[in-house]
Amino acid sequence: MIKQILKEPRRSSELPEVMEQYEKAIENPRTHVGPQGTGALLFAVFRGKVSEGIDFTDDRGPGQMRDFRWDTVS
Repeated sequence: MIKQILKEPRRSSELPEVMEQYEKAIENPRTHVGPQGTGALLFAVFRGKVSEGIDFTDDRGPGQMRDFRWDTVS
């Protein structure tokens, strides 16, 4: 299983290009990822640029990975 790994860009102006790469990797992974391609992973900030007005449906639905780091005060 080989997936293209993408990350949310810092600049909003770069987001359309990243989303296009993500869509292409999902729609036709063997062409855009490689002969053993199976899709893409898109890492993004929760409630960041990627979440603004974009509806992920069907096979584009988001999985969530969370990192909760809490500093404890003694």
